[in-house]
Amino acid sequence: METGKLHNISLINTLDTDFRAELVAAGFNSEEQDMEKAVIVRQRGDIRNVSKDINKIELTYSGYDLMEYLYIYTNRPSIYDSLPEGLFHQPENARKQRTQEDIISEIRNHRNEEFFARKYFQPFEIVLDQVLVDAQIYEQRFDKAYFYENLKDIFIGHWNILRYLNLKQVLLFIRIIPVIAEVSQSLDLISKVMEIILDCPVKVLEGKKSGKSLPDEKKIALGKWKLGINSVLGNSINGDNVDLEITIGPLSTGQMKLFESNAKNRMILNELIDFVIPFDRNITVKYKLSDEDTKFRLSDKTHKAYLGINTRL
Repeated sequence: METGKLHNISLINTLDTDFRAELVAAGFNSEEQDMEKAVIVRQRGDIRNVSKDINKIELTYSGYDLMEYLYIYTNRPSIYDSLPEGLFHQPENARKQRTQEDIISEIRNHRNEEFFARKYFQPFEIVLDQVLVDAQIYEQRFDKAYFYENLKDIFIGHWNILRYLNLKQVLLFIRIIPVIAEVSQSLDLISKVMEIILDCPVKVLEGKKSGKSLPDEKKIALGKWKLGINSVLGNSINGDNVDLEITIGPLSTGQMKLFESNAKNRMILNELIDFVIPFDRNITVKYKLSDEDTKFRLSDKTHKAYLGINTRL
């Protein structure tokens, strides 16, 4: 362990501070140290009501495995303090007249019994405190959502789009969810949301009203159909809403590959369309390559040219 880090941890336990031991241990573990090298040791708990949780913090060298451990000594009650004293200390014969040496000897015996009793319960207490440390680490990872996927793991079962997003995109999407209904009412907001999530230029504009051709059996037939009731003039019908055109780009050829069928950005785009585009709109998606990537080039071993896609005359 670096001396500077130990010095910083020692500064946490000052006269003006009262941090919980598991919080300090969790902070130590978050510094990419070995999680088992921070040990919480419970001392006598009879002064906890009038003292801080942490008594002292020491760096101790273990001769057993030749490793350094950070010991955090606390004033919280141990298992020994919560059990009846009669389980560990046998009473002396009260009828016997005791001398000063007998009383001193009895006190020493009780202290030895207490010492070994506390040592016996110490492994169990370390495990219990480690559960508290793990809970603190788990909670702190929610505060550091840009580095850990805990928040993503909670919501991934509810929103399938999260499976394709990185941590940055996940946090942006979660912030957008509360206002998703307002986003769906504005094409500008829809464009901005798609730009933020896809990390590329996106423009959503209104197009023409889409027409739907009627099958032969639905076309008007004299004597069988009533105009305006079960038939219309012409061989097609137009919807009430105009189509929406989604233009993505300019893109580089590398970015364009991410929008191929079943590619990452293509899957994200499909999910975003379901989220922010009203279901009664027909969608047309267009891609625009950057001018540098659409210059005229012939195919070679490292590049395949497709006229109108990645090359032009």
